[in-house]
Amino acid sequence: MGGPLAGVNVLDFGQAAVGPWAGTLLGFLGANVLKVERPEGEIIRTQPPFQKGLAIAYTAWNMNKKGAVFNMKDPREFKLLEPLVKEADVISENLRPGVMDRLGLGYETAKAINPRVIYASSPGWGFSGPMVNFPGGDPDFQAFSGFASLNGKEDGRGELVRHSYHLDLNASCILAANIIMGLLVRDRTGQGLRVISSHLGSSLSLLSSRAAEYVLTGKVPTCLGSSAAGTAPNQAFLCQDMTWLAVGVETEAQWKELCLAIRREDLLSDPRFSNNLERVKHRKELAQALEKLFSSRPSRWWYNQLTKRGVPAGFFYQFEELRHHLHVKENEYIVEADIPHQGKVLVGGIPWQFSKTSCSMYPAPYPSEHTQEVAEKAFGAFGPSGEHKARKTSPGKDGRAPLAGLRVVDASQGLCGPYVSLLLADAGAEVLKVEPPAGDYARRFAPSTATGDSAAFLFLNRNKKSLALDLEKEEDKKALARLIEKADIFIEDWGVGKATSRGLDYSILSKKNPGLVYCAITPFGERGPFKHLAGSELVVQAMSEYWVSLGEVGQPPLRVGADVANASTGALAFLGILAALYHRQNTGEGQRVAVSLWGTLLCMRQASWSVLGDGIEEWAGPFCWAYTSPPMHGWQTKDNPVYFRLHNASEEEYISLLIDLGMDEVMADERFGNAGRDAVGWGKYAIEVMPIWEKYMKEKTAEEVVEIARSRNSMAVPINNIKEALEHPQMQVLNVIKSMDHPVLGKIRVIGSPFQGPWQAPEPAPAPKLGQHTAEALASLGKKK
Repeated sequence: MGGPLAGVNVLDFGQAAVGPWAGTLLGFLGANVLKVERPEGEIIRTQPPFQKGLAIAYTAWNMNKKGAVFNMKDPREFKLLEPLVKEADVISENLRPGVMDRLGLGYETAKAINPRVIYASSPGWGFSGPMVNFPGGDPDFQAFSGFASLNGKEDGRGELVRHSYHLDLNASCILAANIIMGLLVRDRTGQGLRVISSHLGSSLSLLSSRAAEYVLTGKVPTCLGSSAAGTAPNQAFLCQDMTWLAVGVETEAQWKELCLAIRREDLLSDPRFSNNLERVKHRKELAQALEKLFSSRPSRWWYNQLTKRGVPAGFFYQFEELRHHLHVKENEYIVEADIPHQGKVLVGGIPWQFSKTSCSMYPAPYPSEHTQEVAEKAFGAFGPSGEHKARKTSPGKDGRAPLAGLRVVDASQGLCGPYVSLLLADAGAEVLKVEPPAGDYARRFAPSTATGDSAAFLFLNRNKKSLALDLEKEEDKKALARLIEKADIFIEDWGVGKATSRGLDYSILSKKNPGLVYCAITPFGERGPFKHLAGSELVVQAMSEYWVSLGEVGQPPLRVGADVANASTGALAFLGILAALYHRQNTGEGQRVAVSLWGTLLCMRQASWSVLGDGIEEWAGPFCWAYTSPPMHGWQTKDNPVYFRLHNASEEEYISLLIDLGMDEVMADERFGNAGRDAVGWGKYAIEVMPIWEKYMKEKTAEEVVEIARSRNSMAVPINNIKEALEHPQMQVLNVIKSMDHPVLGKIRVIGSPFQGPWQAPEPAPAPKLGQHTAEALASLGKKK
């Protein structure tokens, strides 16, 4: 059987990363995806490094598609697109607002040709606001959203994650998920519709756990080196063999086990370390005590002592270790794909495992490879699954959210699982959050609020109900099983084997609820030698080589300040659940979906490590620079730094830009020739001449540099902290920041849904108190608590 989206036809007009990788994700899930390009090709084709003349990034982000080239400005070629539009279930694009209209295939035109089509748009900056027509890519959104302000040495300057494009691919997940929600609504109503998201909104959603710190405490998050903001000890430690070890304590139980593992039980009675909030408050004193201890033994000794007691710990891997790692191979997190026109190319593996609709991978197309075939057969080029299916169009509309009427039982804790169920709640589902008697351990993260719960917990658990159940008690396990019998979706992050030992695994639950979609989240996956290990955000980042794109070669490793492993695994889990729901809507059959944090980060890291394959022709371009470039703090101006690039400036516009910045004297410098292409962005002198640019930019404010760049068809955005990002006028019009009345905190802002459609979205509601709805939920089962 094909993937859960088998038979869904997708016309992919995406460019760069967001749109193309969204199409690849849909292709992994079984959809028939046709990539449509202009004759000169999309921009990512030109981004080195190359293998046999084609960009590696183009291949990595365009797997599982057919490819065609049409000149949409030529009426004869545009006519060839019409049969494809008629047979498409989905049209997907991530261009600036209005571009598809100017090309003749905006939403109204597409709807007139095919009233059932789902038209999905994900422009960079949204559909209104002062920056709506700006170009935008991953580094722009790292800078603008506050993401970059969280990365760097403790109390130092923020820096961009170099050329990994994580925010791009996270936005791809949201775009693909929104497409499936559109399909779910369409199959319910019989009508096509338009769904929208944005790169900026998706980036802000990823930052929810960190944005909460500022919104609910007023304190702006800063760089913490390798340390976590929410728990301690949670950082890198240098061991006797001069090897760094990531240690990520997130729960009180893990803290106790760490003290036992290192034979420092006395720390348990130290009032400075008595609970997580105190440990975070005294992070430096705790780190000093532990640094001395870790330096007394080799890293492998400490790794063994910690992991056998269930304390998250891991090494800071580099690619060569990952490429040959037994666990990575067994879970197929890194795949050597055989591309007919390129040879062997390393790409990220498929990030889900479905129990009943297996996913498969096939090569990215050569540009224009299938133009003639689809011109003749339309989606019939994909075989029987792509052939046109006559379906009735209904005039009915119900205005309900995509998952209205569905129930989710979420037994996960921390950040990842709760983010999944938050997205499901924003899509209209009812969410029952099942907590142990002591509560979700994330309630005790720092910073805390006047409610007694952490800021991150309040942000990630709004719009839910809380049940307190003790799953060590048989009665409560039976109550949970009965709740799941009436649920549509169940989420757990218990670890491999725990559901079976509790009698709550999918094979048992599905007998009484065959339509159940069961989502299991693990740190490292369900096969291989690491399947039983505990994980954490820092440990998974370290083991995924994210650290090599921050800081300086040979210096202490840094962490990405945002919780990228948890948030992006959450986004992919959300996407996998939606795909399983679509399959269920068509077949009545539920299934199990499994994701892992390590699998997610290795998949999303692919554009960086794919350049380390055997067939690369030249060490050039930004994906190569991810490994060795100096920290990217942006270009300093008189007040604040900016991220700057030329975009589409002509030679005349470039010269005017230099004059406007007072840089006339550099025009004779050959490094600034070639219309600036060598001096900025991917240029061969870009890093070398950056101080020269800054010399002149420091004479102007960030706002002045931004305006000069925009007037000359170039791009500059401020490098904001979280506060500056949330208060920027562009963010205010994005419809992602919402207001909510809280019974303790009063009126507060929260990060709302990163996706929108023509449905009534749920209004934000406060996160529940522990066990607030236990009696209500058990009463529905005929029980009392």
